[in-house]
Amino acid sequence: MKKITLFLFCFISLNIHSQVSISEDFNASTSLPSGWSASRYSGSVTQACSGISFRSSLYSGPTSSTGWLSSPNYTSVSNGQNVIITFDYKVVNFSAATVATPAGWGNLQVQTSQDNGSTWLTQFTINDSNHVVSNSCANKSFTIPAASVPNASNFKLRFLSTWTAGDYYFYIDNVNASQSASIPNCNAVMTTPTNLATNVSETSNLNWSAASGFPTGYILKVGTTTSGTQIVNNVNVGNVTFYDLPILSYSTTYYVTITPYNGNGNAMGCTQYSFTTNAAPPIGNVCGNPILITSLPYNTTDNTANYGDDYSGGQGSNCGSNTQFYLDGDDVVYKYTATTTGFININLTPSTGSDVYSGIFVYGSCADIGSNCLAGVANGTATVRTISQFPVTNGQSYYIVISTFAAPQSVAYSLNIQVATCTNPIATYTITPDCSGGNTQFFINTNVTSFGSATSVTVSDNLGSTPVSINSLGNVQLGPFQNATSVLVSITNNQDSSCVITSPFITQSSCPPNNDNCSGAINLNPGANFSQNEITSANFGALVSTVPNPGCTGSVFLDVWYKVTVPSTGNITVETKQEPGGLTDTGLALYSGSCSALSLLQCDNDSGSDAFHAKIALTGRTPGEIIYIRVWDFGGNDFSLFRISAYDGTLSSATFDKSNLTSYPNPVKDYFKINYSSRISSVIITNTLGQEVFSQKINDKEATLDLSKLAAGNYIVTLEIDDFTKTIKIVKQ
Repeated sequence: MKKITLFLFCFISLNIHSQVSISEDFNASTSLPSGWSASRYSGSVTQACSGISFRSSLYSGPTSSTGWLSSPNYTSVSNGQNVIITFDYKVVNFSAATVATPAGWGNLQVQTSQDNGSTWLTQFTINDSNHVVSNSCANKSFTIPAASVPNASNFKLRFLSTWTAGDYYFYIDNVNASQSASIPNCNAVMTTPTNLATNVSETSNLNWSAASGFPTGYILKVGTTTSGTQIVNNVNVGNVTFYDLPILSYSTTYYVTITPYNGNGNAMGCTQYSFTTNAAPPIGNVCGNPILITSLPYNTTDNTANYGDDYSGGQGSNCGSNTQFYLDGDDVVYKYTATTTGFININLTPSTGSDVYSGIFVYGSCADIGSNCLAGVANGTATVRTISQFPVTNGQSYYIVISTFAAPQSVAYSLNIQVATCTNPIATYTITPDCSGGNTQFFINTNVTSFGSATSVTVSDNLGSTPVSINSLGNVQLGPFQNATSVLVSITNNQDSSCVITSPFITQSSCPPNNDNCSGAINLNPGANFSQNEITSANFGALVSTVPNPGCTGSVFLDVWYKVTVPSTGNITVETKQEPGGLTDTGLALYSGSCSALSLLQCDNDSGSDAFHAKIALTGRTPGEIIYIRVWDFGGNDFSLFRISAYDGTLSSATFDKSNLTSYPNPVKDYFKINYSSRISSVIITNTLGQEVFSQKINDKEATLDLSKLAAGNYIVTLEIDDFTKTIKIVKQ
């Protein structure tokens, strides 16, 4: 054979067997993989999709509104077939990286190039129409048609993210690009449980190894018979290697088939795996095998030491105690299926003869244990734990758990459950602060609005106040109680003590601020921008408002008040921003009129320049008019700091005042200090080639930058302050 013929044969063979194949999970290092390049994207283990993700911090600014991550350029690799692209991503807020960023953030374009990045073709876009709002990574997949990747063409992949609003991280992980004319191999191996495993937990989930041959997803089948689908019926689980199974049955063999697939079809002849669950534990140990209560009344005496410590940690929300970890001791589980719709009373009496930290909790399902109660009561006294007038529905099952703290580990008890024989009273509770004259205390006003089936009731608390018996509806005041004291108020039917209601824990963490009400509104001085006259404030100790709901958020308002006088322009903007470590989400409402006759002008909760903070701009108002400003935590349950300002950009032609900027030392060896009269938003440092080598969010008037890791040389420091960008040349020694 002539040499030229041999050369052509090898060349043709190379092109026949080449194909686009990219598989990058970024887990080797936080540095860019070999051949990859990026702008504003860097490796991070913080809340990564898996292991290490590459993420970009995007926000408003000349150099911070776009970022890209690009693969190497693969030369002459295409075999002319479709290319299947899959990747994981998420968008989460910068200030609270566990909070998913809502719609309006911008877009991500997935692009390809055949000329090493000189020109790019957008193949797929993520925007508001298909974005998955979640703080967990979502998987996206799409197919590039063969016509866009001609045979023997080059291939380069790029992710281009563009900011529109907010301040967020964009995460990218597990990038795969595959081009094949073949279906994937059927060699995904079940790893958890292992094949033929026995004594597998009934709460076990599935894991398997990735198949070869470029699968883009898996189809899962799980049954209790050979090739059965009773548990999972041919579900397309996507391009993952795990699946959360429902709670399994005891002493049962399960059969599992994992079928890889890609754009060319499903793998064929995949192995069927199996495993067998463990035998049922003793009755009462766990929710899956509870003690059955078949009729009422029900009475028993027992000890949790006779059962295992199968649950641990907190008992969950709505469980009647502000102290958690009542599941850390031995546990016993009962199950009651109601035969009628009505009410029952549940009483747990510790029989140890001394105080013991124990509780009784009612759940709607086994999955709710430790997360969310229907009712519950727990404390450290020897008194009866009572859940009275618990509503039940015919045919519904309820799971009753008795447990303790880790110490004493177990409790001897008597359990009594019976149909309710009376109707509970009804009451509401309000706090009256007593903060004058140096006092730091409060009273609780209990307004009894119904006696239920009683003709008189007794109002008492858990701190020893003198009980008050009343025979007509109305208000009873108990106290005073010191701030930060947790108080439980009980209202007992004097004719049938089984009918008693207990309030949630009531407390006043601190005395209300002076601007808790409109009459104490703090005056804001209008500036030309947010930073000029901003103040740092707080809602510590704010009480639930009596002003009607303004309509742009929930119904609970732990609000504080401000006011501003409209300047001569007739325009005013009011905005809140986050103080580091402070409120992450605020609501804002503006009112005209007077404190005794407020008229709502506008309400907002998410329009500010900080994500989840509020901003309202008014125009055409009367100069000299007083606008009242109401600010609250969006969730209605958080006390902390925040920043607030009233301003109008036309009040003055603001300029950057370089006399108020201080930076030193220069040259710098390790630490570089900067301060200015207004807050510095961020700092970006580039080298003489224009490459970004350092960036940091500041959000303060001063900052100390650790530049010890920078190589010696000349650098440009770019500061973003208000609407200005200021640069400083520095020398790193």
